[in-house]
Amino acid sequence: MSTELRNDSALNLNRWSSTCLMCYLQAHKWENAMTLDKGSWGFRRNMGISDFLTDQELITTLAKTVM
Repeated sequence: MSTELRNDSALNLNRWSSTCLMCYLQAHKWENAMTLDKGSWGFRRNMGISDFLTDQELITTLAKTVM
């Protein structure tokens, strides 16, 4: 893995191994760790269909993430 110190309070982790054959930097790095459940990051037995993100919410989140 490759790390880069941006300043005293931020560290950027590129997740590359030292043997990466096709390593290149993207002009705009993006990542979004998210869940499809509006109320939890874990399993909920009583979860209903309305607790999932809608198609529109998912597409909007994806678009905002990669822009």
